[in-house]
Amino acid sequence: MFHRAKAVIYLSVVLVFLCWPGGAKGEGYSLRFSLGSGLRYDSNILLVGDDQDRLDDFVVSMSPRFELLKEMNRAKITGFYQASGSYYLNTPGLNNVTHAASVGMEVQASERFVLGVSDAITYTEEPPGTSLTGIQTGRTATFTNSTAVDMSFV
Repeated sequence: MFHRAKAVIYLSVVLVFLCWPGGAKGEGYSLRFSLGSGLRYDSNILLVGDDQDRLDDFVVSMSPRFELLKEMNRAKITGFYQASGSYYLNTPGLNNVTHAASVGMEVQASERFVLGVSDAITYTEEPPGTSLTGIQTGRTATFTNSTAVDMSFV
């Protein structure tokens, strides 16, 4: 798992230099890359009430994101992909990565009417949890998909 995290970090650094500053532009296309990171301390990573059973850890988070925009005469197409990872220093069994992607399109049908359609997908493998009886459960995969249709009058 650590080697995969290192590969993501190296790839992210390379892409930052390729996309600097603020994105690349082509004929009507715009590609942007961003990278978020953070470090936090969690005094109760297992969310237990007993002071004796509490574990603390430092958590490093990384979130590379790619955005693509295509602008045309009366339409705009957008899309993004983001991977958000949480990496625990002393408890690597809780490491997890969330993948999110979205694509959308807006069409200006008339001077005052705009129609939009979008779809978003999120996939997460939640870290192992502990049930109320103290039995440790396995990872749970969560997959969500949402679609939207928007209409606006300007």
